[in-house]
Amino acid sequence: MISINPKLTHIILVFFIGFVTLESNRASSFYQDYESDSRINPVVLTPEQQRKVEELLDGNLAIEEIEDERIWHFLYGGDIIGNGGGLAESYFRYAYQNLYKYINEYLITYKSQMDTNDYINLATIANIRNLAEQKDYALIFLNGDEGIFNQSDIPHRIAMTAYHPGAPILINRSQLYHSETGDPIVTQSDAVAILIHEMGHQAGIKNHAYLDKLGNLIKAFIDEQSERIIKHQNDQDIIFTIKNPIVDSILFESQFITDRDYYDVRDQIMEQIECPQGSDLDYLTLWNLHWLRSDENSLKVGLWADFYCREEVSSSLYSQTAEIVVEIHL
Repeated sequence: MISINPKLTHIILVFFIGFVTLESNRASSFYQDYESDSRINPVVLTPEQQRKVEELLDGNLAIEEIEDERIWHFLYGGDIIGNGGGLAESYFRYAYQNLYKYINEYLITYKSQMDTNDYINLATIANIRNLAEQKDYALIFLNGDEGIFNQSDIPHRIAMTAYHPGAPILINRSQLYHSETGDPIVTQSDAVAILIHEMGHQAGIKNHAYLDKLGNLIKAFIDEQSERIIKHQNDQDIIFTIKNPIVDSILFESQFITDRDYYDVRDQIMEQIECPQGSDLDYLTLWNLHWLRSDENSLKVGLWADFYCREEVSSSLYSQTAEIVVEIHL
């Protein structure tokens, strides 16, 4: 019969309890990192799910290996509910919403001039976005000190996803803002380029340089047609932006983008453009954006519209100019 020293038993027991307590506290600390400062993350994970999240964020588990949607809901909830998001995040959400349209406009405009492979791959990326389910965790913003963004092959990575459609895109928030000023580093068209790169991976394309090229094609295309102005109000950055029609049409965009949301004001502009009776609006161009005085709870912008009306009978085309004012209440 084996005799065990009671003192040794006590030491082992104390060590075991201490170890379990340490691991429990570590898991609790990790879990609290992804809870809200003001509201509790609504998704509760099992210890096994928490372990997978830790491995993912440490860079030891590939996105492809996460099959449990609760893990993505948990990361999305801890990020968005906990931190609210800022202007750069709003850029990405707006870019994601409109990605299919941007790519499609480019393909229509430059189809005859494009390399066949570029056309096919951009069309594939557009189709992946168009068919994507409206999942709340499509974009997940995480802190840049996570190991997942600091792999040896590509350190300080700005975004990553899996090689299959429908995977979430993880975005490194630390790469979106200047460390000293807190101002966004990326623009709205930058966000478009980055999302095209990541969704190109979802299409199975692994060449980073090639995906950068595709993204920059659409970025330059948007920049050529866009104008924006920015101001700081109520402790947040606010941008008013317009994107003119790519071809002669009335398919323009116009919106306010704040840290918290974006507001489409296209209808306000259209209400102030009127062709004479017997003619229809053919196309327009917006220009000369400028802020107008408003109170702290509203935003007001002035701009000019050159628009062209076509007579129904003679098909004659003539131009007019209108001064436009748009306003939203925060």
